[in-house]
Amino acid sequence: MEVKFPKVFEPFIKSPKRYNLLRGGRGSGKSWTVADWFLILGMTQRKRFLCTREIQKSIKESVHQLLSDKIQERKLPYRITQNQIICTLTGSEFYFHGLQDTTAQNLKSMEGIDACWVEEGQTATKKSLDLLIPTIRKEGSFFVFTYNPEEDDDPISTMFDENDTDVLTITANYPDNPYCPEVLKQEAERSRIKAEKTGDWSDYNHIWMGQPISRVAKIFNNYTIEEFDYSTFDNIREGMDWGFADDPFAWTKSHYDKKHKKLYIFDELYLYGHSNQKAFEQVKPRTSGVWITADSSEPKSVQEALNWGLNVVGAKKGQGSVEHGIKFIQSLDVVIHPRCTNTITEFKKYSYKEDKNGNVLPQPIDKYNHIIDSTRYSLEGDSAGDYGVSLSFF
Repeated sequence: MEVKFPKVFEPFIKSPKRYNLLRGGRGSGKSWTVADWFLILGMTQRKRFLCTREIQKSIKESVHQLLSDKIQERKLPYRITQNQIICTLTGSEFYFHGLQDTTAQNLKSMEGIDACWVEEGQTATKKSLDLLIPTIRKEGSFFVFTYNPEEDDDPISTMFDENDTDVLTITANYPDNPYCPEVLKQEAERSRIKAEKTGDWSDYNHIWMGQPISRVAKIFNNYTIEEFDYSTFDNIREGMDWGFADDPFAWTKSHYDKKHKKLYIFDELYLYGHSNQKAFEQVKPRTSGVWITADSSEPKSVQEALNWGLNVVGAKKGQGSVEHGIKFIQSLDVVIHPRCTNTITEFKKYSYKEDKNGNVLPQPIDKYNHIIDSTRYSLEGDSAGDYGVSLSFF
């Protein structure tokens, strides 16, 4: 059996440290390298591997499929079950677990883990890492974090000192991977050409070159993520953004504390490929019965929601309403409940365009803004009152 690895990962393969940080953009071969290496290790001697990520609502969201594909492609001596992978030669075992569902109690069963792979490490919270790391304490055990940095101050980026002798950091992007599939190279090239034409290098730099989203370019820096009791909230705001093609249907619920200028976001729906009817079925039991402000660009959808018994009104969108809505949310202290994972992602990633030199352009990127838009709609009356904006219908 001959397995080829990108040379950039040689230090990790030959001499892994206690903490191995493999970071970079799409097509770098990070996940493929770890999957291949773990499968090889599992065939040489009995090992216990934990494959984890912050959110894993189903096994499909784990690296189970990646490992299974490699096993089947090479006809490796592993038995694949729905939730586990076991080597028939050595008895090595692969487990899959979501960090968000982890407690000190259920981590006790993981104390015998030899190697822990944290995929999508940029999404791991400090709480999860603080709970996980002391648990993997078997002699000789180690961690591998694969990730594309989102922000310079992500927990994964601040928790480890690169000068620490127990830390190995490798940065790799698609040009460093001679085995990068041609289709990915073509996607990267299209992204680069688009950046040259538009002058906006944000996507190319982040997605393909693994650069963190500039804190200056981030639209929202005024939010915190923390648990809170929302049972007594009474000044409820709800908004809805219609899904279309690859865009998700988004609904959000929050409490607006006008006196203290605070917004508490505590419920969300983020649905792909759903008809309006299927979406309404999920919104109805979760709405507080208040008027839901929805995107008015689809009057037919608004009417469908009304027919379903939902209190829905079209947003009064108009020239400058997006900018005013953004400014209003920027003026608030936003507190997001940890269960609103898509809201957290959007508040982290919603950003302004950047040119090739990293200069910020005054134009929001039309991505990661579906929850943001539904939140803007829900606060439309509040923002218009605060800013004195005269909104026109269209």
